[in-house]
Order: sequence, then C-alpha cells, then structure tokens
Amino acid sequence: EHFFELLEKFQKGLVELTTLLELLKSWAVRFEKDYFLFQSYLEPYPKELLLAI
Repeated sequence: EHFFELLEKFQKGLVELTTLLELLKSWAVRFEKDYFLFQSYLEPYPKELLLAI
C-alpha cells in the first residue's frame, strides 16, 4: 500500500524517482533478490561517477 501511495505521489511530481528506486533496492536486499540489485535501472550510474560530481 505504501508503495502505491509513493507511485501516486511520483505521478503528481511530489516524490522523485530516486525515492522509488531506493525502496525497490531495499526490498531486493531484504528478500535477497540479487538479480534485481544488478539491474542498471536501479543504479544507472557507477558509484564512482556519482562521487566525482
């Protein structure tokens, strides 16, 4: 239910995409779904690149 509320807020421009992606990543970690953790959609840029910005 919380996720769907966040989706509605995202559609209205009240929540950023990163909020949704972080929630999805936390679920992947919690439920040990490594396949999802390596998806480029969840983390499109290497961490090293983000640190350089």
